[in-house]
Amino acid sequence: MKFNRLQLRNFKPYKEVKVNFKDGVTIIYGPNGSGKSTLLEACFFALYGKVSSRGNLDEIITKGEKKAQISLIFSQGEQVFHVEREITMRGDAAVTTKCTLKTPKDVISGSGPVGREIEKLLSMSSEYFVLTIIHIQPCRTSHSYT
Repeated sequence: MKFNRLQLRNFKPYKEVKVNFKDGVTIIYGPNGSGKSTLLEACFFALYGKVSSRGNLDEIITKGEKKAQISLIFSQGEQVFHVEREITMRGDAAVTTKCTLKTPKDVISGSGPVGREIEKLLSMSSEYFVLTIIHIQPCRTSHSYT
């Protein structure tokens, strides 16, 4: 699988961002807390509709906003797929209000059907994706040298 393009609106710290992934290795760098890991979390959420172990669905929506939108275009072999998800605040709870997967042959709608198709396409559950793709950063402690 190759990520081609990620587009976020009101996803955690990102009001609006587009990331085009080029062929080869992509290096994302920046200071702690700048949102590097959030980009991977957004890809994971786009694919599986699940929030990482660090939070709840309502925490992905940028503070002060009512809706988050996530779009991920990815390739599997020669085929290109486009998954879109939209999360909306309804009262105190966030709910999925849009979930579609555009395949070369079809458009699949709904969290359950999209999730099953993603797992089939990638031959990987969300749990295995996290274990193989996302490296959870260990908690660091401060060291003092004299």
